[in-house]
Amino acid sequence: MASPSPSDAGNTAARDGVVDRLAAVYAGVFLSSAAATIATAADGSNAFRVLALAGVALGVGTVSGLFLSRRVSPLSKRLGRSRRRRIGALMPALPFAAVGLAAGLGRLPEVTGVVALLSGVAIAVTALALTAVATTRYVDTVVGEPRATCRWTPPRRPVLDAALLVFWVLLAGINALGGDGLWAVVWAGLGVLWVVSGFVEGRLRPAGTGVEPELRVHDIGLVKRRPYTAILVRWDDVDHARLREGELVLERGLFDVRFDRDDLEDPDAVLAASERFVDRIG
Repeated sequence: MASPSPSDAGNTAARDGVVDRLAAVYAGVFLSSAAATIATAADGSNAFRVLALAGVALGVGTVSGLFLSRRVSPLSKRLGRSRRRRIGALMPALPFAAVGLAAGLGRLPEVTGVVALLSGVAIAVTALALTAVATTRYVDTVVGEPRATCRWTPPRRPVLDAALLVFWVLLAGINALGGDGLWAVVWAGLGVLWVVSGFVEGRLRPAGTGVEPELRVHDIGLVKRRPYTAILVRWDDVDHARLREGELVLERGLFDVRFDRDDLEDPDAVLAASERFVDRIG
């Protein structure tokens, strides 16, 4: 196991500002999506009015979101420390998916469904970016200096990732050429979400970008540092730490954290450190 490395705290105000701005964009995208979907349902033939309403709503939502986010101090703590709040940030995309489903069943015009699905994808992408940045900022705020670090290679499946992306792009193109806009958006949206989640999880990483992935052992918990994001596994949430069937497993009910033994530089050292902190908390 390597010796402790310096914290990535950086400039506090600047990092909190990034979270605030992303929250503002999230609010703007949501309000714009709602306005565009409602306007399309009312009169989908007037594209200019739909775009105008969406643009105004985007501006109003972004400005209002920035104003409100700066009064929820710090937003990174409120959002980053709670799994339920992070999941909740994705929930506003569901009504738009429901509208898309209704359009697919013939209950609403297809153009309304297309706009709703595009809106849902935009909200989901913005929510993923916001929660990832907020969680990383929260982790950097609460952990302090690590007791020790261990190099870690996040699971990567480049062939599968590439195959799925090509598959979704092809399906989107085939459906678009065939005049089925709803399914074209569905497949394209899945591709976009797959790429975004790949960056968040560290599966996708252009050469020379991000930080080196590692596990960091802290008094408060274990930090999974990915190239662009970080997440904290608190010791008081972990029941047991053990090596089992080639995996390092931190048992915490329905949300076990697993690492393939081969992905860790020194799995035995990580296990020993984890057991020591888990036993102390327990």
